[in-house]
Amino acid sequence: MKIIHLNEALEEMKKPEPFSITFITCDKSRKTGGDILTLDRVLLSRNEDAGHRHNFESPEPNVTQWTKRPSHYRNATRNVVLPNGHRRKFHIRLLLYFNGKKVFY
Repeated sequence: MKIIHLNEALEEMKKPEPFSITFITCDKSRKTGGDILTLDRVLLSRNEDAGHRHNFESPEPNVTQWTKRPSHYRNATRNVVLPNGHRRKFHIRLLLYFNGKKVFY
């Protein structure tokens, strides 16, 4: 079985090419997780507009709210965009496989 270092996998994710990942789910606040999830044909989310103003649907026109800037590096998480356009967050320390290669760190 081929292996890949976590740092190499994270660098590969930055390329604009779809990849597949397998990771263990975990949500400390809800005390859920432990499932192994595989996501195919995903792309790393760029979060280009994170921290900027967005217009949300509101009864009042031109009402804006600030979005929270993600702390991916501090929390060791990343967002990926699924083929259907939805985003999914995963913890990089719980990453098991990247493109079929076992991840180690």
